[in-house]
Amino acid sequence: MPVAYKQGDNLEARQALALASCYAGLAFTKAGLGYVHAISHQIGAKYHLPHGMTNAAVLPLILTFNADASEQRLAKLAKEVGLTTKGLTTAEMAELFIQAVKSLQKEVAIERTLPSIVIEDVPTLAKAALKEAHYLYPVPKYLNLSACEKLIKQLISNRNKLRMSSWM
Repeated sequence: MPVAYKQGDNLEARQALALASCYAGLAFTKAGLGYVHAISHQIGAKYHLPHGMTNAAVLPLILTFNADASEQRLAKLAKEVGLTTKGLTTAEMAELFIQAVKSLQKEVAIERTLPSIVIEDVPTLAKAALKEAHYLYPVPKYLNLSACEKLIKQLISNRNKLRMSSWM
């Protein structure tokens, strides 16, 4: 991904990224989606934002939320992507993977906030995301409404956080 991002004319890197995207699509149709997609669907629909962009912003937050319930899987992913895990505990490997996702996010200029989100919309977004996820997707750990709202608020840009402080 970083090579395709930095060298847009590198057809080999772009083809590899397209193939990886296809494999990811095949995988999630078999394994199911989760909170990342449920939250992204709501934000994207409300604010007309690209689904890939919203997924990328939400992913590290959900990985962090699920870390304790998905520790073994995240640790395995850390090894699979070639991170140095020797001597680390499973929890440390899981955290290392989450940090690698955040580093990749930064490397390819994915915003960690979504400036379109309006604080007044958070309860509605959270309620709709939970309705979608709890009926359609297998998840390693359940989010309740309060936790989902808190997570979505982490996506609000600094501009909107000023509005949020007067609301809370």
